[in-house]
Amino acid sequence: MKTVQFVLGTLVISTLFAFASLKDHPDQFIGVYGSKGSYAIIINPDMTFTYIDNTQTKNINVSGKWEFKGKEITLKSDTKSKMISKWTLTNKDSCLKSKKGFTFYTLCRNCE
Repeated sequence: MKTVQFVLGTLVISTLFAFASLKDHPDQFIGVYGSKGSYAIIINPDMTFTYIDNTQTKNINVSGKWEFKGKEITLKSDTKSKMISKWTLTNKDSCLKSKKGFTFYTLCRNCE
């Protein structure tokens, strides 16, 4: 009986830790990824973001809300701008990585 209780207790505790996410510690990935002068994503603690892409002839500057699940951050905006909306945290949460077509993007903090 004690073995069953121990196993059940261990399962409950393991499940609680398994569902702990970055939401409990959003300060881990809040900040500026990339360079504000050319290509950057600014993640704010109030669940808003600013997406800046000055690398093409059309400058893109979009704001909106962000959400995450696991290590993936999704950027949501009402504008119809062609921004990359799905990014994955990598490198101990210091970089964002994404792919659009055959192009891969990596934006890291403190790039300026």
